[in-house]
Amino acid sequence: MNGATPKANTRAAWNERASELADWATARFFVRTDRYGGYFIDRETGETRKSARPNAGCETPFSRDIVLRHFRASKTDDVIGHYFLTPGQSSGRVTSADIDAHDANDDPDRNRHYGEHLYFNLAALGFRPLLATWGGGSFHLHVLFNRDLPGADLRAFGQWVVSDAGAFGFSDPVESFPKQALVPEGKFGNWLRLIGRHHTRDTWASVFDGTNWLDGPAAVGHVLSLSGDPSDLIPLAARPTVEDAPAAEPPASKKGRAPRAGSSHGRADVFAAYNRTIALDTVVGWHERQGHKVARRGGERVEFVRDGKSAGESFNVALVGGVPITFNFSTRAGLPARQGLSPSQVRCLYETGACDEAALNRFAAVLRAEMGWTAPSSTWTRASTQSAANPSANSAPIFDDTDVANGRRFASDHGGKVHFVADWEQWVVYDGRRWEVDRSETRVEQLAKATVDRMAVEAAERVGAIARAIAQASGDELDRLKEEDKKARAALSHAKKSADMRAIGRMLHAARSESGICVAKGGKVFDTRRDLLNCPNGTVELRTGTLREHRREDHITRLCPIRFDSSARRDRYLAFLDVVFDGHPKVAKYVREFSGCAVTGEVSDQTLHIFNGGGSNGKGVLIETWTAVLGEGEYVHTAAPELLLSDGRGDRHPTEKTGLRGVHLVVCSETDEDRHLDEAKMKVLTGGDTVTARYMRGDFFQFEPTHKLVLLTNNRPCVKGTDHGVWRRLRLVPFLVKFWKDADREIEPNAKYADRFKADTLLGKFLRATEAEGVLADMVEQAVAFYRGKGTLNPPAEVVKATAEYRDSEDTIGQFFAAKVRADDDGRVKGADFYKAFVAWWETEGNDPKRAPSATKFGREAKRKFNHSRPSGFIYHVHISPSWASPPPEGSEGWRQNAHKRSPAGAGSESEPENASNPPNPPEADPDWSQEEMSFGEPY
Repeated sequence: MNGATPKANTRAAWNERASELADWATARFFVRTDRYGGYFIDRETGETRKSARPNAGCETPFSRDIVLRHFRASKTDDVIGHYFLTPGQSSGRVTSADIDAHDANDDPDRNRHYGEHLYFNLAALGFRPLLATWGGGSFHLHVLFNRDLPGADLRAFGQWVVSDAGAFGFSDPVESFPKQALVPEGKFGNWLRLIGRHHTRDTWASVFDGTNWLDGPAAVGHVLSLSGDPSDLIPLAARPTVEDAPAAEPPASKKGRAPRAGSSHGRADVFAAYNRTIALDTVVGWHERQGHKVARRGGERVEFVRDGKSAGESFNVALVGGVPITFNFSTRAGLPARQGLSPSQVRCLYETGACDEAALNRFAAVLRAEMGWTAPSSTWTRASTQSAANPSANSAPIFDDTDVANGRRFASDHGGKVHFVADWEQWVVYDGRRWEVDRSETRVEQLAKATVDRMAVEAAERVGAIARAIAQASGDELDRLKEEDKKARAALSHAKKSADMRAIGRMLHAARSESGICVAKGGKVFDTRRDLLNCPNGTVELRTGTLREHRREDHITRLCPIRFDSSARRDRYLAFLDVVFDGHPKVAKYVREFSGCAVTGEVSDQTLHIFNGGGSNGKGVLIETWTAVLGEGEYVHTAAPELLLSDGRGDRHPTEKTGLRGVHLVVCSETDEDRHLDEAKMKVLTGGDTVTARYMRGDFFQFEPTHKLVLLTNNRPCVKGTDHGVWRRLRLVPFLVKFWKDADREIEPNAKYADRFKADTLLGKFLRATEAEGVLADMVEQAVAFYRGKGTLNPPAEVVKATAEYRDSEDTIGQFFAAKVRADDDGRVKGADFYKAFVAWWETEGNDPKRAPSATKFGREAKRKFNHSRPSGFIYHVHISPSWASPPPEGSEGWRQNAHKRSPAGAGSESEPENASNPPNPPEADPDWSQEEMSFGEPY
């Protein structure tokens, strides 16, 4: 966009059309003609000062000539301003904002950005605001209306327009006008300078048209094109509260006040409701499917090049008040030029070939059906006298005035886009991309309020229609209409009572059980498609890697935060994996393959992956990148270590499992030594069986698992089980490279440091900021390969060997057998003595005697390994080496010498049946690969 700096020598354009401008301004700004604002030069100080004119009859009274002189101004005294409200009844036609703040942090660029932000917000609502500047960092914003409005309405709307100023760094409130809701007789209120010349210098306004800042003839032409907007564009949130209402009402409009924007079944309102459900990336996807290409992308703005153009910018999509608005400034893009298009207008254009008034009227019926708005689009103001007198002839459902009926009204209005999930005890609302779990119930409260607003508007319109019919009726028809009038007034009274928040709560409670609203078992309906990944710009079918539109029938509650682009670059990400698994490309390849499995909801692998290695080895960066790409709280759940590790407190609260529902990846992090794997829980969480959980103070519910488990740890957890049922589920992925930092040179200055392994502290941030789409594309690519491979992961030799070494290191009983025991048919050792010998060896190895495996577990392993008989108690036919010494005292050097070794503790676990499937033979291991950390230079 062009900068907001007015050009020099533009006075002529304003002077030439001064007569037209005077007529335009007089009709739109000057509701008060007994006073106007002016400027004068203080003769003593030379400063420019304000005054109210005429003052004590010594100045020219207001007239069109005064306004004409303003647009031909050559000096300060010629410049005037306008008051906003009439005295007494206090009505006006303009709401304005003066964006300069005058605070200590006044920033011209910030002011411009905020002014344009307000312009786009208003344009999204259908307004054509006037935004002007004279340079110097000050901006005036005006919203012109096509009829007089109460001062309370104008004041409330102005305050709402600038209510987000704090988010742009304004320490003082941005001024909005009018500042009062009521101006008493004899008082003036506040005034603001009229557009045109600046009051202190010969600078004429630049104005913004939504695309460019205009000067001279273009600026004047734009100003004269603004004729005033209808008041029904004001959103409900910007309307005055009861406390804001003035004491005196302004005269009623001849045509009557338009229905409020909250009327749920009016044409404009179904568009507004639909537009609020559409995400920016959804609209981006619509344009991409028409052949337009994304040129640049920001956080809340996407710039496009039209189909057939290779460079530049043709149009953009930007979030305005949370709604994605398309702004087109190309005559060849197939979109209306130089205007903002809401999502409903864009979709209407692409689906019907037009988005004019007639096309939108037809398209409204399509949206009403999609939104579940089953009541008819006609309103009582447009109904005939006969339909007003015979409401049963209308096709809308007939409800009585009870809480139960209000629940059915809610279901009738919003069925198809909202459900109450009984076993979750939570509402879900479809937002155009996914079914969002409404834990705070704010979304459904908004929908309920919309239903109440509709009830009130329709009841009021019905009362008015019947009143008009009564004025023309007689005889029996008059009597019947009077009865209908009583019913209509009762309905209006009920609608007002329904606006009470307690009544809103009763409406929602009554709606829970309505057909089409209630879902008994959420796990049977939501997030059941394991082969889909929901992204902002569509849903990815992971079996093929194709992107398609969002569908509410997919019943997905999750949304990945990153848009899917199969061609996105991932060079740095792949290079990062190559360095992390330096010299072992098969492991890097396997980690990528696992990421493809992790992005799906499949659990056929039934494994816990343990990413193990000392600090500064890349495993944290990798998982943080995956988490950022898939979304924490969306497709990724970061759980406490106790989800997988024992804390000695027995069963934990079932709420810890609620975070697993619908996620595809669960990550636990643990670095403490001597933590023990909770093998029973690990088997349950990797087994693929139905998971039972409950929310705090809620009932239990069930869901099918979709998660894969990853444990990040510097210290491998102790595993007491030795059976196949435990170890077939564990896969240890060693992270052996260590990355060094400059501070390490100070610790060991004589060591050698390889440049290849110098830590890049910004790498993780870089991957998440610039290659997130590429990482997601790679994960989807691997998911397609995962499905093509029939849903299996085949670990490389390095991972198999590392896991086997891990298993051997945890089998302390097996180590004892290997070091100190041999089979001997002539040997006779009692079971109790055999166990005592093991405990003595255990202590000699420097292990804590309190953590020695139990006698029961030792006996079970001994019976599997050696021949035995039971003449009187267990007798094992073995020979035990007597070479170990007596246990060293606790705390001695002998006690500490092997403190690095881990020891299992606690009762033994049940082994799997003898006919359990045998593990596959491991592939030939790489002789250079071991679990000892690899060194690349000294000390790394």
